[in-house]
Amino acid sequence: MKRFLRLAAILLFNVALTVLLVEFSLRLIPLPSGFSSYLKVVGMLEEQQAASLRDPQTGITALRPGQTLTWSIMDGKWTITTVPFPDNPELGFRDDGLNPQARRKVFACGDSYTFGFGVDDAQVWHEQLERRYGSEVDIFNLRDLGNSVADIRDLYPLYKDRFPHDTVFLCIYLGNEFLDCRINANRKEPANAIPPAGP
Repeated sequence: MKRFLRLAAILLFNVALTVLLVEFSLRLIPLPSGFSSYLKVVGMLEEQQAASLRDPQTGITALRPGQTLTWSIMDGKWTITTVPFPDNPELGFRDDGLNPQARRKVFACGDSYTFGFGVDDAQVWHEQLERRYGSEVDIFNLRDLGNSVADIRDLYPLYKDRFPHDTVFLCIYLGNEFLDCRINANRKEPANAIPPAGP
């Protein structure tokens, strides 16, 4: 039994040391130059800013409603369509429209994977899920480019009462999440916030 406990202690020590070394390395090692186009996406690009505005109620960036946009960010050209918020027709989000008759209403939280980065509207995962279940399920997606999981803590409480829902989906792509969290660590507001208009 003593031998087992000693082996377990050594294993735990090695795991903890590895995690600390990886964390330390990520903070010290400069990011490779190949990430430059990715880092632009984590922030707000000019074409995103032109398609967005600040939500006066929360201060967070929202897309303008009634747009059909073709973006060519990193992965070729892809099209997004925006519809109005239910409580403010001047704000928009990427969706095919809310279905008030749906039996289940789902709030989709996540990062650019949930937003549907790099794919047309019909290919976004929540739109495919809606098609599978027909009018029974409505999934609305408030994500925008530049969001990371670190922002969900800030964003969800601000929007949860504005969109009646009975279920929350949290879907993230872990392939870049540590990088996103590192980039967002020094931000004082969510990644997709744009500066307020000048005086």
